[in-house]
Amino acid sequence: MGGDIEDVLKDMLVYAGYFKSIRNAKDGDKDKCSSVLARLNKLDVNTAIPLLFDLFSARDNGLLDDDELLKAFEIIENYIIRREICNLQTNVYNKLFVSMGAEVSGYVEKSEVGYLEAFEYAILSKTGRSRFPNNHDLSDKFMGFELYNAKPAVKKYILERLENFSSKEKVAVEEQIDDGTLTIEHIMPRTLTKEWKDALGENWELIHTKYKDTIGNLTLTAYNSDYSNLPFLKKRDMDGKGFTYSKLSLNQYVKNQQKWGLEEIEKRAEILCDLAEKIWWMPETSFNPNEEDEWVAWDDDYDYTGKAIVKMRFMGDVIDTDSIADAYRKININLYTLDPAEYAQFDNCNHNSDKTKLRNPYELSPSMYIEMNLSSQSKMDVISALFTYYDFGSNDLQFLVKAKKEKVAFNIDDESTYSSVT
Repeated sequence: MGGDIEDVLKDMLVYAGYFKSIRNAKDGDKDKCSSVLARLNKLDVNTAIPLLFDLFSARDNGLLDDDELLKAFEIIENYIIRREICNLQTNVYNKLFVSMGAEVSGYVEKSEVGYLEAFEYAILSKTGRSRFPNNHDLSDKFMGFELYNAKPAVKKYILERLENFSSKEKVAVEEQIDDGTLTIEHIMPRTLTKEWKDALGENWELIHTKYKDTIGNLTLTAYNSDYSNLPFLKKRDMDGKGFTYSKLSLNQYVKNQQKWGLEEIEKRAEILCDLAEKIWWMPETSFNPNEEDEWVAWDDDYDYTGKAIVKMRFMGDVIDTDSIADAYRKININLYTLDPAEYAQFDNCNHNSDKTKLRNPYELSPSMYIEMNLSSQSKMDVISALFTYYDFGSNDLQFLVKAKKEKVAFNIDDESTYSSVT
């Protein structure tokens, strides 16, 4: 007993050290890992801490070297920011970051693959709401990304990274925003004068509504109050204060424009998107576990035809099943048991408190029944609707899917066919 307690206390001490490294990390330290951790702290994604612990532990156990640890930290950072720009939900992080360490360790043990490569595969293999947005996703969402309406910490972080990434002369963007030296400027102002409307053309209202708060129309300046809603050329050429005189890299494209409208905003967004792809790069891996079994999230676009569900991960529990129908029953039972009143509020014709309203009712309780006379795909559609209603993430329900075994005719002279009568 005493030995067990001592081991627990030793583990606590080790993880306390990891936590101290995370919390005390400073941007600009010679230790590059510390700089990444400092940026993650600014994003305030505390749910990533369990995964950071797993990565620290892997390094200490010789599974990662320092360069690989840095790369893994950067992948987490890139994953979070790409999802922020693509407006993907953050409620998936809690379970995902907690479970990923065990998932990676499983790949390492079974496939004898390097830890970093297994980690890259694990995070890239996520689908649906948990997916890692690729470059196509990023470019598709970047132009319409309303950076001005993002959380303050995210807004400052993105502007700082865009400003400083390709520059050796670093600007303390976040500190200067906090102390009021720099402010976020709408190049096309939030309130349009007649001169601005005329310059934007007949579609001025649409352009203004769609683009005013987007990343292509935002920059940094120390002269926001001087600019106000002045015409673009006056903002550009104001003596000693205009964009022409700015040393900020965010203003290099702006200072060379003769006008500011839809074309310029979109072009600048494209330039910044190209930079964003380099800053928050996309990891790659050639590792493939080549597993015969396939885990599928409930919100994946997946064809269940000819498939059987033999197991499911449901809210952290692993549950054996023998078919889609069995999985359907057990999911409904669990959700109903979790909160009968909430379940009853779900508006769906396939469950009812009156069993006579259903063709083939299955009893969840004497006051709630579900319809079983549905095709496999229809059952999966109901599950998807339920989990959307409950606002669950991809990792809250996953299925282990296998192809159905073909039925073999029984032959008394062939022992291999005996299983067909069991």
